[in-house]
Amino acid sequence: MGRVVIKPERDQDFYVGWSTIVEAPIWFGSRVDALKYIAQDHRESGGPADPPEERLARADRYG
Repeated sequence: MGRVVIKPERDQDFYVGWSTIVEAPIWFGSRVDALKYIAQDHRESGGPADPPEERLARADRYG
């Protein structure tokens, strides 16, 4: 795991993938970009328990 999805501004289509391992951003982009990054990570790592859409919905809700 070790990756968190952040939405810095509620009214902007911008997301950041943050690594808790290296303590740095590992990707950033629009919702479409974020979905691609998260889906790829989900496939490669066996994924966190939550599917990509749920992770983005949580970022939309909480930032």
